[in-house]
Amino acid sequence: MKGNTWFMSSLADTFEKNEVEYLYFPSKTSKGHLLCMMGNDPNEGTKNSYALAWREGLPNSAILLKGLSFISSTYYDYQNLWHGVELLTFTDTLALPHGAQMTNMIFMDRNNTVMEFFPKGWLELAGMGQYALHWLAEHSGMKHPRAWWEKLNKKECPHPGNKAECWHYYKYGLVGHNATYFAEWARAVLKQVKLSKQKSNNLNNLDTCSC
Repeated sequence: MKGNTWFMSSLADTFEKNEVEYLYFPSKTSKGHLLCMMGNDPNEGTKNSYALAWREGLPNSAILLKGLSFISSTYYDYQNLWHGVELLTFTDTLALPHGAQMTNMIFMDRNNTVMEFFPKGWLELAGMGQYALHWLAEHSGMKHPRAWWEKLNKKECPHPGNKAECWHYYKYGLVGHNATYFAEWARAVLKQVKLSKQKSNNLNNLDTCSC
């Protein structure tokens, strides 16, 4: 994959039965190179970078960390990579924090329900992109009854007045919770799911009724 900046995808993983896949450096796959990483920004990945380099080519300021593992992939079921697909086909209600993992909703049956949760700061700072999974739910025939956004305390951001920096500050935050709201929301959603299933079953029974 010469000339491809995503060279990490060209490296073969080391795989051991019933274990996670990982990358080992230096190795035959990396042609003796070490994995070098620069930057440690926990909020903005674009400020960090990585590259392959010979050990003798490292700058004097580089710190060699031995015995670290770079996990490249892990699976719940090591024998069946499609277990997640099967699980979603039997899921009536999917409740998850906002993120790429929610795209798995496409494996659910139509008319099932998605509940989405956001960390604080998203409603005010994330822009239209935060609704992407809501739109996916609608286009996939799912029900998306509202979403939970944790309320923002504007005094928390260390860079008040700088929208971009505040967004990076909140972007990867944990999702807070309101037990009372969650309980009422979940009760209402599950009640609606139950009624919807009962209605669907009744219609199916009518369709199969002999006349």
